[in-house]
Amino acid sequence: MKNSNRLIYTDNLEESLEEAASLFKNHIKFYTEIIEKDKKVIKTFNKDFKIEHAKEVLSKANL
Repeated sequence: MKNSNRLIYTDNLEESLEEAASLFKNHIKFYTEIIEKDKKVIKTFNKDFKIEHAKEVLSKANL
């Protein structure tokens, strides 16, 4: 038996284990996608921060 939000235990252990494995796999996929998106955001932020920091250092050096 499948339920989109949680595991439904049945009399069939194999079916329950397969359902649990499927849910676990979906959770891993979901969180992996979030982590990958976060990595891109952090990379972009770091790049922008380095550029802004470099501009600031150069402007102070021209004093």
